[in-house]
Amino acid sequence: MCDTCGDKYRKGIPVEDHYGLERDRHSGAIVNTDTDAYNNFIRKVNEKKANAERLNRLEKDMSDIKDLLRQMIDKG
Repeated sequence: MCDTCGDKYRKGIPVEDHYGLERDRHSGAIVNTDTDAYNNFIRKVNEKKANAERLNRLEKDMSDIKDLLRQMIDKG
C-alpha cells in the first residue's frame, strides 16, 4: 500500500518505448524496475572488483619474487 495516497498497488506509469522504466506517480522520478538488468549490473561490478583484487595480488606476488631474486643475486 502506498504511504502517500493509500493506493493498494503503487504501480508506476510505464515510460513509453523504454522497457523496465516507470515514472513514480508521486515524485515524478524515473525508476528502473528491470531486475534482470540490475542483477546483471551487480554481477559485472562484482566481477570487476574480483579481477582488480586478483591483479593486485599478482602484482604483489611479482614484487615479492623480484625482491627474492635481488637478494639471491646480492648474496652471489
